[in-house]
Order: sequence, then C-alpha cells, then structure tokens
Amino acid sequence: MEAHDKMQGVRDTIEEFTHKVAANAQTELDTARLRGHLAEMEAKDFWESKGKGIATDFNQSSEKVKELSYEAASEVKDYFEKLVEKLTKMV
Repeated sequence: MEAHDKMQGVRDTIEEFTHKVAANAQTELDTARLRGHLAEMEAKDFWESKGKGIATDFNQSSEKVKELSYEAASEVKDYFEKLVEKLTKMV
C-alpha cells in the first residue's frame, strides 16, 4: 500500500511536470510564430516603402557600370591603336 501511494505521488509529480513543460513549449511556439509573422509584416512594409527606390538605384547603378565599362574599353582600344601606330612607324 505504501509503495502504491509513493508511486501515485511520483506519477502526480511527473504529470504536473509534463503539463508545465507542455505549457511552456506551447508558449515558446506561439512566441516564435508571432515573431515570424511580425518579421514577415515588417519585410512587406519595408519592400512597399523602399522597394521602388532600391530597384531604381540598382538600375541607375547598372547603367553607370555599363557606361564606365564602355569608357574603359574605348581607352584600352585607343591605347593599343596608338601602340600599333608607333610600332609601324619604327618598322
């Protein structure tokens, strides 16, 4: 009988512990879901407010890089043309 009472006490303690752990786990899961949802909303708000500007800046940067590339290629071409001209005069 005494062993049965002790087992019941242990069972009650384990059950109480399990309920507390489950409640805490559920709270943490709910918190994680809420944080994920808030992060998603912030990302959408950020994209709505800044997205067009970012896209415009990127396109402008892309055009600037293209222009600089053409200028550099033109300078390299001019350099080699002058070099070839000098070499042909030497021959």
